[in-house]
Amino acid sequence: MAKRRQSVSIQEEDAFKLVIDELMEEIVWHPTHEDVDVATWLLKMVDYNVPRGKQLRGRGVISAYKSFVGNVTKHDLKPVYILGWCVELFAASFYIPEDIIRGSVTRRGQLCWHLVDEVGKAAVNDAFLLQSVMYFILDLHFKGKACHKYLTKLFHKCFFNTTLGQNMDSRIGKAQGFKEFTMENYYRISKYKVGYFSFYLPIASSWILQADGTPKEEELKLIEEIALEMGHLFQVQDDYLDCFGNPNVTGRYGTTIQGNCSSWFIIMALKKMDCEQERVLKEHYGKPGSERVHRVIKVFRDLDLVEEYRQYEIKCYKAIMKKITKLPESIPALYFSETLDLILKREK
Repeated sequence: MAKRRQSVSIQEEDAFKLVIDELMEEIVWHPTHEDVDVATWLLKMVDYNVPRGKQLRGRGVISAYKSFVGNVTKHDLKPVYILGWCVELFAASFYIPEDIIRGSVTRRGQLCWHLVDEVGKAAVNDAFLLQSVMYFILDLHFKGKACHKYLTKLFHKCFFNTTLGQNMDSRIGKAQGFKEFTMENYYRISKYKVGYFSFYLPIASSWILQADGTPKEEELKLIEEIALEMGHLFQVQDDYLDCFGNPNVTGRYGTTIQGNCSSWFIIMALKKMDCEQERVLKEHYGKPGSERVHRVIKVFRDLDLVEEYRQYEIKCYKAIMKKITKLPESIPALYFSETLDLILKREK
């Protein structure tokens, strides 16, 4: 059974799910959008790419806001739900191009958007469209409020940093040989590519919303530090699931290997391999084909990297949890500890 946030009630989860439909109705029927064909495509594209995942980030906004504020009413949560969907739109806009770059086949248990009939290369523009929808919603619902300019600044910051992370990941994957597969580079990729939009954006946006004004930079810095460490752990877990997870659950198998991506497993293997294992990795890593994936994963298993990964996951968990316990009272530890427990030993 999938884990769920205990700080967010089932009723709140259900209410959150309904809001995306309301938001899309607002956009489709807005006076600036009169083309019926465009509206139909927009509804189809958003429905396919946005609400069908775990909603880890969107629900994280709800959890974080409740942790900051305490008792809330249904009325209080409506803007929080809207902000949560802005975060989910943000994430979906990056998944589409990432799937194209990596040559992925499935995402969230269904065909990647660019492989759907009648989509193809138009998926690139659809990623831009998702970002435009996100900013449209931010302006529509928060413009005129004290938090608007700070939310916009935050989304711009996370967008820039996530784009940097995607760029690093792509460039390192195109390099010849394994010389760029270092832990230093890997930390930078996980920090920028995953940490900002998956963990920093949900809690920082809720913090700005509840403050309804200028956020305290020193507190945002503490939030950022822990969020980026969680992003690193999340990326390492992704690497594990890509090689050793259940493809029927994760929807992928060996994409990091075939895509010549810098991953925790290849970096660890390069430190421990013998001459024969090095030959196998050089011959098969970064090349398409399930048989090549099998050969590389066998090397990972022979090097006992699965057990090493399990120990590393717990080590990261304990290190992050230690930092969470030292947070000042003004920053709710509950959001971080609950999120950390939610992703520990995750299966997708």
